Parts: sequence; structure tokens; C-alpha cells
Amino acid sequence: MNRKKLMLLILIVCLADFSLAGCGDSSGDELTLGTGGKGGTYYKYGKELKKILADEKAAGSVHVQSTAGSASNLRLLSNGLADLAIVQNDTLKDAVEGTGEFSEDGPLAEIRAIAGLYTESCQIVAAKNSDIRTVSDLKGKRVSIGSKESGVQSNAEQILATYGLSAKDIESVNLSFDASASALKRGKIDAFFCTASAPTTAVSELAEDMDIRLVSLDKRSLSQIQQKYDGYSVAEIPAGTYKGQTDDIQTIGIKAVLVTNTDTDPDAVTAVITSLFKNSDKLQTLTAQTDEMTPKYASSGIAAPFAKAA
Repeated sequence: MNRKKLMLLILIVCLADFSLAGCGDSSGDELTLGTGGKGGTYYKYGKELKKILADEKAAGSVHVQSTAGSASNLRLLSNGLADLAIVQNDTLKDAVEGTGEFSEDGPLAEIRAIAGLYTESCQIVAAKNSDIRTVSDLKGKRVSIGSKESGVQSNAEQILATYGLSAKDIESVNLSFDASASALKRGKIDAFFCTASAPTTAVSELAEDMDIRLVSLDKRSLSQIQQKYDGYSVAEIPAGTYKGQTDDIQTIGIKAVLVTNTDTDPDAVTAVITSLFKNSDKLQTLTAQTDEMTPKYASSGIAAPFAKAA
């Protein structure tokens, strides 16, 4: 990545959280953990993991960084601006192979996996009084496809493509979960994509303020997207997950993965892994995860080489 791109990336990350005293200046034993927007599960998970590590006096101190999402996190790791990050497994695959979002960067050879954490659901949220009942109904609508540098944008584009649509067929905007929810509430957009464990904070809070509808994917599209793209599974968002949600929602899921880089202290990585498994029940309550956090679950289907300490 050239200097101009790197400086732009640093600026984006610094602007992502105005509460930070600085950016990219961690020192000593502090580890920087890249997460996502504050209305998403990555940030909530990161804050809880930080608390657990602090309580157990493991891995030094952790600074939880709100970021644009998976692709941004992987570039931060690659450039030494983060030590740990939570990312989507499909975006991770692109990063280590130098494909998709990373076709211009080339493979990020220093990225290492620590553990698969939980499965996220690709959620499509619209106002309940709208005429949006299927993905096809998004044509011509104002739709947030997630922040730039996020895995959500990639998921949105792939789901749209499965229905014969592209970003040109909608009025697409790039907003975080919180900003998307706010925009839908104010009538500025008609729907938004959100890839996170369900319930997701931003969606739950929105459902308290207005009547919403989640859009299911049909069986043909679920099958097609799994055949065409690696890493997806069928996911269900049970009725009652959100206020007013009376139907089960069928969608696709993708594993969230904790990653690091080859420069991170192996002892710190070992401490993080130990705390993850020791406190898996507590952490899983944040994600409504039904799969038990076992070594098999944490290691299966991960699209990157594992850190030696893992």
C-alpha cells in the first residue's frame, strides 16, 4: 500500500472514534483490537473481551478501536496499526489470497488467525410499512450497503448479484449500522444491510423506535450463493429476535474470526486464546450463538493460516 493510501487509512480510522486521545500510538504492553462500528457486535464483543483480559490480568492492556469493519481491520493489521482484530471469514479469505477487496493490495502474508468466534447473520432491514418484502424489491430504492472497507458491503453486493441486481440498480450509500438505523428512522433510506450476530444492538434499538421488517432470502438464492462464494452457511433469525418480528428469517451466515499478525507477541496471543475458551459461555451470550465454542468450531473452515501460539 503506498504512502497516500496509508495516510488516508490512518485518517479514516482516527475519525471513526472521536473519543480517542490518539491514533496508532499504542506503546508498551497495550494491544490495539480493531472491531467495527459501535452499534455492531464486533465492538460489543471487543469491549467484553477487553474487560475479561483486564480482570484476569492477561495479555496486558487492550485498546478497543472502533473501525469501518473487516477490510479496514485487515489493512490495519498488515500495516502494524493494530495487533488484534475481528473480521468476517470471507473477507479474511480475500485478504490472504489477494482477491476481491484486496486484488490491488495483493496477499496480506502477515495475517494469522487465532480462532473462529461465532456465526454472523446477513440481515436486511426495512420499514414494516414499506413495500420491501424480497431482495428484488430493493431495486430503485435507497439502500445502505454498509461502511466502506467493511465485509457488509461485500455481502450486500453478493446477495444483490444473486438476485440479478448490482449497486447501479439501487441508490446505494455507505453507512455504519448506527448511521443506517438512524437514516431509516428518519426516512432518508429505505433499507439497509447489516452483517452481525442477531440480535444486533443497532437493529434492536431501531425496533424499539419504529416497526421494522427483516427480509428473507429464498431457497434458490441461499443455495446459489453458497455454491458461488466460499464460507457461507444457511442462518436463521428466529421469530421474536427483534420487537415485532413474527416470522423466522432465512438468510446466509458467515463466521467471525479473531485474527492477528506475525509481529504480535506469541505470549499475548496465547493469553487471549486461553481467556477466550475459559470465558466462552460469557462471550457467547453476546452473540446468541448456538454452536459451542470448541477447538473444532474455532478452527474449522478458517481461511487463513493460524498463529503459532494458536
